[in-house]
Amino acid sequence: MPRKIEEIKDFLLTATSKDAKSVKIKKNKDNVKFKVRCSRYLLYPGHHRQGKG
Repeated sequence: MPRKIEEIKDFLLTATSKDAKSVKIKKNKDNVKFKVRCSRYLLYPGHHRQGKG
């Protein structure tokens, strides 16, 4: 079950933790999406803004 994290800082802390198994970066011509697979959840940042990231 995917889980949204609203704060970028919390997402980065989770991505660098030992619980994180893999990170997927999906690029399109319009946007970039990040997903972190942890032992229990698939986490992604909650706000996708153009021009950020």
